[in-house]
Amino acid sequence: MVQNPLAVHSVPVSVDVSVSDVMRGVMEIDGILTLEKDSLLLEYRMSGLPGFVSSSIESFRVTFDDIQDVEYRERVFGAAIILRPRRLAVIEAMPGDQSTEIKLKIKRKHRSIAAELATDIQIAFARSRTDSLGSIPFSIPSASQHFSEVTGLIYLDDEFLVFELQSGLPGLSRNSDDIIKIEPKALADIHLNTALLKDVLYIRPKKEQLLTVIPGDRVEAVRLKINNTYRSEVKRLVEAVRRKMAEPELDENDTSLANEEGPT
Repeated sequence: MVQNPLAVHSVPVSVDVSVSDVMRGVMEIDGILTLEKDSLLLEYRMSGLPGFVSSSIESFRVTFDDIQDVEYRERVFGAAIILRPRRLAVIEAMPGDQSTEIKLKIKRKHRSIAAELATDIQIAFARSRTDSLGSIPFSIPSASQHFSEVTGLIYLDDEFLVFELQSGLPGLSRNSDDIIKIEPKALADIHLNTALLKDVLYIRPKKEQLLTVIPGDRVEAVRLKINNTYRSEVKRLVEAVRRKMAEPELDENDTSLANEEGPT
């Protein structure tokens, strides 16, 4: 296989595990992250009690088409490469405790090579990006009387505004995601309220029945909390949805669009 000339580095990484993983005895997930031609490959093994390491090597591959954003964070005691997927299905395939992003932790002694790898990843990712609207992670406040947490992704896909939802207690494995699709023309309003840390995206449907399909406490609108680092993406999403809301309805009886043949 011909390797990408950028793929000159691999770096050891580890992944956080959830409470439920720990209860099953899985204490650590360690592996190697490698940049390939148009994807990232994580090869990993899981270890439980000290001295007991799984003999089987598992692999997880994510293509750049499935990634919304790549970030490199450096700290005093290490670093992290953070991947934000476009779809929750990508996160579900990833081992460990993930919510709406995949965090790969790197030890301090590997920071220099990790920084080089992160630069190569960002260059390769930038070359593969398109101008299409991506997905935006959100959370829903007061989502349940049982203190469960609802997070998800929102994006515009063809003719629908799509919500991908996950729910569960903080720190525990998430339930399977639900996918809800709403036509923009079924909305009465969509707007963004900005704040210091987290903005709020308000979505008000024309019919109250649509409010019941998305979890959370609300009176007239769905309120999605979104980190303000996604503000520009949310504004683009709002503009795109509003354009679809304003599109005229197609009248099947409109003779101006008839395809009948003219007189011969």
